[in-house]
Amino acid sequence: MSAASFLRRHRGEPVQVVAMWTGQYKYTIEQVLREMIERCATLGLRVHRPGPATRRDAQVMLTVQTMHYLHSGYHRIAL
Repeated sequence: MSAASFLRRHRGEPVQVVAMWTGQYKYTIEQVLREMIERCATLGLRVHRPGPATRRDAQVMLTVQTMHYLHSGYHRIAL
């Protein structure tokens, strides 16, 4: 299974959990997840062990990427 399709299929729960852990808006987390899915598709990444452990790992990675996105300042809008 491709990593992009795995993330698309299981996108609901990670977004909920990361929003709860970080206190961030779901819109921001979904934006980061979309970028992760695009990157997985571009690189042709595959999931070799789909299951609960992989879903948990995806949640952790999404949390890390969301916090990096927020702390790097790319989410700010110049007025």
